[in-house]
Amino acid sequence: MTLSMQRHLGPCLLPVATFLWLFSQAAAEADATAAAEGRFLAGLALWGLAALTLVAPPPRREVSLAAVAAALAGTLLPAAGPRGAAVTAVLVAALVVAVGRRLRTQLSRSPYTGLPWPALLGFAFGVQCLARSDLMLAWASTTESWMTLGLLPAIATLGLAWLGRHRGPWVQVLAASALIALGGGWTLAGVVALVAVGAGEAWTRGELLWATVAGGGFLLLAATGGVRAGAGGVLLLVLAMLLAPLPGA
Repeated sequence: MTLSMQRHLGPCLLPVATFLWLFSQAAAEADATAAAEGRFLAGLALWGLAALTLVAPPPRREVSLAAVAAALAGTLLPAAGPRGAAVTAVLVAALVVAVGRRLRTQLSRSPYTGLPWPALLGFAFGVQCLARSDLMLAWASTTESWMTLGLLPAIATLGLAWLGRHRGPWVQVLAASALIALGGGWTLAGVVALVAVGAGEAWTRGELLWATVAGGGFLLLAATGGVRAGAGGVLLLVLAMLLAPLPGA
């Protein structure tokens, strides 16, 4: 195996290795509550470190440091509070550092080009798993959990990628930060807003095909999001279309 392959493959294997280690520690717990918490933290670490691997630019030192710190916290700290708080804090800090490094790298290379979609995907899923980790306990058992943890970050990734095509990485980061701060993670209303802005952006640039696709996605989300999400999305969609000239004008 070449040195280049080792550098790329190593960080990708760390989430799995950390998960297996924490899961084995949970299996050895005598107390049922502590064992359940250990399994939950193993899944949280797997999800968070996998997202971090996508976000962090090479050589991805954040992934290695976060994996070691999470494994130590999950092994050495007591259950029922300190252990979970420490693992979560490690993942949050590592994600913040990784986003900052990714943004700096992108600005130095191409300041007017948005962040690459793998980094956006990792960011969207990483934020959601940390902000709504409570739903991981019901993962795959309810439709709400599946949509909140899986579907919303995926659609948010598309919206952010769309937004960064002509606006650059700063707009992506600021828009995502505002929506996440207001909603405590990705919410249906926030994703509707992103899709609406994407539809308006495509419309004003004469990209009628993309505007139709985004508009259809917006209507679908608004229809499933209730009156409040739908009304907010409609307002943003109309404003985005009216604040710029029509295509070809």
